[in-house]
Amino acid sequence: MARYFFNIVENDHKIDTVGADYANPEIARMEAVRFAGEMLKSEPERVWKGAELRIEATDIWGTVLFTLLIAGVDAEALARHK
Repeated sequence: MARYFFNIVENDHKIDTVGADYANPEIARMEAVRFAGEMLKSEPERVWKGAELRIEATDIWGTVLFTLLIAGVDAEALARHK
């Protein structure tokens, strides 16, 4: 088991100081997606703030192991529907 920390990167960093133990990186990746889903379920507007939302998974030394990127991007056609 290894400890993974899911840090939220937007305009500033929100550092996960607790982390969670997962058996392997594949499980940690799936948990990162679940973490993002729960966060966005309660705050869906975060996707549309103009900057991408990143969740960086790090190890106990702070090394970034993988990154989940979430961004909402309006197509040009949307302007015609306003």
